[in-house]
Amino acid sequence: MHDLVIPLPAWLADRNAGSDRARWAIWAVLALADSTVGWEGDMRHQPYIGGVPAGDGGTTHRYMVVKQDNDGYTFIVSQAPMPWLEARSNRHEEVRGRDLGRYPWEPENLGQQVDLPGHVDLLAD
Repeated sequence: MHDLVIPLPAWLADRNAGSDRARWAIWAVLALADSTVGWEGDMRHQPYIGGVPAGDGGTTHRYMVVKQDNDGYTFIVSQAPMPWLEARSNRHEEVRGRDLGRYPWEPENLGQQVDLPGHVDLLAD
């Protein structure tokens, strides 16, 4: 299986790829977090990204593989149905995706040094 997937950081760093990769990865992790399939929020290792042919001769559907550390369950997140996996799994859920913004946006100071505070306290009740 490892020949068919690539670690998330390497997939995101590919400069020859489309610019929507980070957005898709965020969508996939949020979809898993929003689900009720039993993910506890931990990962044994970084997520992996793969693709399956869409059947139209050129398009590929992405999927993310996340292995939970606590009990070793493996989760597959995809926007496309994967009936061969659903038939072998004991849990399946369709989660409504979040709207992550419809328009590309870049801050005006992109690529420039920005002064940040030296210490930030984050408090939670």
